[in-house]
Amino acid sequence: MLGRNMDSVAVAPWDGGRMRAICSGFGQVLDAEGKVILRLGPELVPHGQEVRVGHVRDNFPGPEMVLRWNGHRPEVYVVGSSAGKIVSRLKLNPSPTNVGMEVVYFSGRDRPGLLFNGGWLWDLQQGQGLPLPGLPPPRGGQVHRMGFYHAIPADICGDRREELVVSEWLRRFPVKPGKTRNLCRPEALIERSGRIATDLSVCAH
Repeated sequence: MLGRNMDSVAVAPWDGGRMRAICSGFGQVLDAEGKVILRLGPELVPHGQEVRVGHVRDNFPGPEMVLRWNGHRPEVYVVGSSAGKIVSRLKLNPSPTNVGMEVVYFSGRDRPGLLFNGGWLWDLQQGQGLPLPGLPPPRGGQVHRMGFYHAIPADICGDRREELVVSEWLRRFPVKPGKTRNLCRPEALIERSGRIATDLSVCAH
């Protein structure tokens, strides 16, 4: 059984770089033949709503699975591929729909990524998050959407570090012809203390 509420699937390297299907339903990892490599089960994952895969913990070889395990709620598990189990549990910031996580590598692929969720950035090793400054407040209730609760990570500036293209329902923000002003990047995101800083800049073209 693939698991109830198979709302999200990621195909990504998992154990030893092997490509696997990482499934939200019951928190499962499957190989190409459908064999179960890892299964958290219905007791731990009654409603696997959303899953993302990336290297988000520096104290594990990675990658890790970030799993929204109880429907449209802010609670998530971090599951380590090397550990083969849940390595941390935390509650993210709430948003009107509680979906839209993305792993973004602001410091490049050789450093752990951060998690974007509903206009916030999270350091999952420290379990700390802060809102991205300059974004409009949530607008839940208007066509059941929230401004800037989805984002696309991409290395648009060409420096091997990713930016975030944040989008609002039916429009981008802010839109200025000739400039990529809809790109957000913290230049000093992780301080030595491990706290998240919020100095932002954009790359102009």
